[in-house]
Amino acid sequence: DNLDKGALGLSSSNLAYVIYTSGSTGKPKGVMIEHRSAQALMHEMSDWFTGVTRFGWGASYVFDASLQGIVCLFSGRTLIVVPEDIKTQPERLQDYIQSHHIELLDCTPSVLQFWLDTWHDFTPPHLLVGGEAISQALWQRLAGYTSEGIEIRNVYGPTECTVNSTMAHVSGTEVHIGKPLSYMRSYVLSDDACRGLVPYGSAGELYLGGDGLARGYLNQPTLTVERFIDNPYFDENDPHSSKRLYRTGDLVRYLPDGELAFMGRTDDQVKIRGFRIELGEIETQLAEQAGVESALVMVKELAGSQQLVGYIHSPAALDDGAQTSLIDQVKTALAAQLPEYMVPSVLMVVHEWPLTPNGKVDKRA
Repeated sequence: DNLDKGALGLSSSNLAYVIYTSGSTGKPKGVMIEHRSAQALMHEMSDWFTGVTRFGWGASYVFDASLQGIVCLFSGRTLIVVPEDIKTQPERLQDYIQSHHIELLDCTPSVLQFWLDTWHDFTPPHLLVGGEAISQALWQRLAGYTSEGIEIRNVYGPTECTVNSTMAHVSGTEVHIGKPLSYMRSYVLSDDACRGLVPYGSAGELYLGGDGLARGYLNQPTLTVERFIDNPYFDENDPHSSKRLYRTGDLVRYLPDGELAFMGRTDDQVKIRGFRIELGEIETQLAEQAGVESALVMVKELAGSQQLVGYIHSPAALDDGAQTSLIDQVKTALAAQLPEYMVPSVLMVVHEWPLTPNGKVDKRA
């Protein structure tokens, strides 16, 4: 009631929620989400996980993904808040799931991987996974649960499009982020000035529009204009077509069945010794090697020059000798699959990914 709506540029008849997210500089920026966008998300998700009435709220309440739990509550489901300390103790979480009869749990892939490595024979409840890319190994592991009647949905979407924009049923062998939600529109565009539609199957930047599109950034008009562009494909006959599109900065391509495959970030393109490299492509190749469950590639300055450094996570406990053997094996395999300039100069084995409070891999750590 005491909100100074005038100072925020909002009228009492047209309020927006403000969700804070981190920008590329690490500084938070407020994203103004329309009420109708949250309502659209609620109606969409109400049809997911038929018969499920008890939702385990795993997302931190300061994380934009927490909106998924809130709209589940709005749609009539029981919302069970999972305590923060239990999330880091898989055995206790297993007991908590069983004692509170949790039927659906939301999580990031990194946190889920940590839980599954400890749970072993415990079958998880239905899962709503999102926030970062799922590795090939984890996807195949999750797809195995579908035969046991577990429903798993992989959701993708930036805060600027009200958290979820696409959804995929986790099944089969191909990792993907699915298709746009019913009220969203997606375009895979080239990086040139005309922003043309790229050929089917080719990589391009993902632009999103539709009813989930945010109003813009709070008190940052320049950034709003930069990221929310005019929609060159606006269709006035489509009720869900929007006059603006959000530029996600994510590289995707269409698979033969029309599903979208996430390929990395446009800002993960780097130049090493004059060669343009997409770090996500190297990470994909690393994660497909025997003995590697997930991978991360970064650029660091070593010996006075920019070098690729790869981090690989193995599901097995490895001593020093086994780590050296795995690194040699992976480097040899990569050299046969990638150009020399794309093979990391240094490979390191990590026993456990460091995570941010939101459950994503902490790249700075």
